[in-house]
Amino acid sequence: MIFIIVFVTSLVLFIGITYNNWTSIKEATLNKKTHVELFSNSARAFLESQESLLEVLGVHLITQHGFPKQPIHDTVLDNSMDTYPAFL
Repeated sequence: MIFIIVFVTSLVLFIGITYNNWTSIKEATLNKKTHVELFSNSARAFLESQESLLEVLGVHLITQHGFPKQPIHDTVLDNSMDTYPAFL
């Protein structure tokens, strides 16, 4: 009889501790997943803004000078780099 009481008590404690550890690990994993998603969205938005800027500048340069046969220097590109410091 004492063996059954000790066994059931230890089994209940083991299940309780295991469940507590599992829920804390689950919360930490969900928290990290949220951070990764936020960073991913931020990086995607930044890259899309850079893509849009480069597309607009490229279209402007092609319409202004035609399709270049050799590299050209344009002050519009220099000015946009000065006024938009996030431009890489």
